Amino acid sequence: DYYKDNLVAYTPVVQDDFTYRTIHKQTATGTYTITLDKDYEGNLLFVGNGGGGGSSQNDSYWRNTSGGSGACFQGRVRLSKGTYTLTIGTLGYGYNIGNTANMTGGVDSTDSYLTDENGNELIRVGCGVRGTVIGTGGAGGTLTLGTLEVLETTKAVNGNQGDAWGPGYG
Repeated sequence: DYYKDNLVAYTPVVQDDFTYRTIHKQTATGTYTITLDKDYEGNLLFVGNGGGGGSSQNDSYWRNTSGGSGACFQGRVRLSKGTYTLTIGTLGYGYNIGNTANMTGGVDSTDSYLTDENGNELIRVGCGVRGTVIGTGGAGGTLTLGTLEVLETTKAVNGNQGDAWGPGYG
């Protein structure tokens, strides 16, 4: 028997004399334990957070940087019966630094990943890095496939490099 649905977390739902498995999206930052009492086969969409951007205004010019985007995996996977730990990373954010030509940009996000009960990393979707000093957009996150059993891959991409614009950039 396999659970056949979209996995991020599941909870038993009892209706009449039958027990169903309802699959839920998990988007809130934190660490979650998922215990499967039988093998699971289903679709997984796992997307890393983007990094924050930044802007500043100096000498009547605006300067801006954007953070890199997160990595992404979409596909069909199989997880064996057992306990898993899902960690959803923090979101990056941007802000404005007034009256300066140099800026540090926004705040980094953190990676999201799934590990098995032995601590083996099955998959990691890397986060984007914040936009940095003078004209450097943040790097995109990196997708790392560990010991995850992938049955079919629809999308497996690293994040994109952020951009920068304004006087003196480019």
